[in-house]
Amino acid sequence: MKINTKVATVCAASTLTIIGGALLSSCLAQVSTGAKPTAVRLVAVKDGPIGEPCSQTSQAGLNGCSGNALASADATLNRQLRFLFEQLPATGTARSHLVASESAWLKERASLCQLTSNAFAGGSIRSMMVSDCKTRADQSFGLQLKSLYVDMFQGSAHFARWPH
Repeated sequence: MKINTKVATVCAASTLTIIGGALLSSCLAQVSTGAKPTAVRLVAVKDGPIGEPCSQTSQAGLNGCSGNALASADATLNRQLRFLFEQLPATGTARSHLVASESAWLKERASLCQLTSNAFAGGSIRSMMVSDCKTRADQSFGLQLKSLYVDMFQGSAHFARWPH
């Protein structure tokens, strides 16, 4: 599958990520205040489930793609959490520690992505950037959970395939 890529320029003065050539002029206008773009990178945007290309070109469409990717990442993470919870002993404190860890992580994700939200306040790109932040956080936490699972159960009779 081919990913639809757009050029993104990061303007140091505002820490604003601008997607596409049409919005590049906004970034360049900020450069006129003395700021210089610090990097140019390619950003992949997705239509639906993670890895699916985004065929949308409007900001509203890109926001929808990003929201769909977040819903997919949330569903995957929920499957992984449920799987790990079920693998843990019903007695003892392991399950309650997993629940407490998830709760703390959700607060951390909310705080981190609120920071992203503040950087794009008032912009039409805001919801896409927040969704992308949450999607990346979900993926990262899922990898941490998988690593924990492997450390705890690899080589045991309880070791089962990690859900995707």
